[in-house]
Amino acid sequence: EEQVATDIFKVSITGGIELSYIISQNCPHIAPPYPEGATIKDVKVQGSTIKAVAYDCANSEGFDAVLTKKSWVDKPENYVKVARYQDAKTITFTNVKNGTYYLGIHAYNRDYYDGNVSGKRFGAWSYPVKVVVKNGIPTERVKIKTVKTGKGAVAVTVGVPKGFARADMELRSTGGTTVYKRNNRTTYTRITGVKPGTYTLKVRPWVKINGRKAYGDWVSWGRRIRVK
Repeated sequence: EEQVATDIFKVSITGGIELSYIISQNCPHIAPPYPEGATIKDVKVQGSTIKAVAYDCANSEGFDAVLTKKSWVDKPENYVKVARYQDAKTITFTNVKNGTYYLGIHAYNRDYYDGNVSGKRFGAWSYPVKVVVKNGIPTERVKIKTVKTGKGAVAVTVGVPKGFARADMELRSTGGTTVYKRNNRTTYTRITGVKPGTYTLKVRPWVKINGRKAYGDWVSWGRRIRVK
């Protein structure tokens, strides 16, 4: 059966792509060409923030970027951080922990079915760029020094690592109910009003950077806590 074109129009996609399509009743799919492979132009590290700039890619609407702990040949794996929908001049990762990373990007555009976005189309990954963060979020963990129980109470002493100001503390029943969660300003906390039962405890440090919280890793007390 012969297909008859019902309309001819132009579609403009952010990034400068302008393509003409003939849409027939049986062909409602709009698919632009795949983006070119991406190339990283420059990378800068300031504190816990990584900023990268990419060369423009033909047929691109923007970039997705990743950080990994290992380099790659074809494509990155085991992402540590992901930044989606980035502009070529403002690819940014914030609150990055101290350490060595590999940064990669690939360009994307989107295809359409019946006027709706149906998915992303990606170009080839860039070559990895090694990035070292020295003045980011500290990687040291909180040390839970002591946990003591009394009637309806749990007393906890922690050591907050250098670079952090405070710690989050969470006491949960073994059934999964959180009975205490608070940002603690001191290294000693006494939780009262705790019902008899068995509990777990975990703590993580945090600090404010540019007015926003940045967190260290959670640390769990290795034994269950029994309150009488």
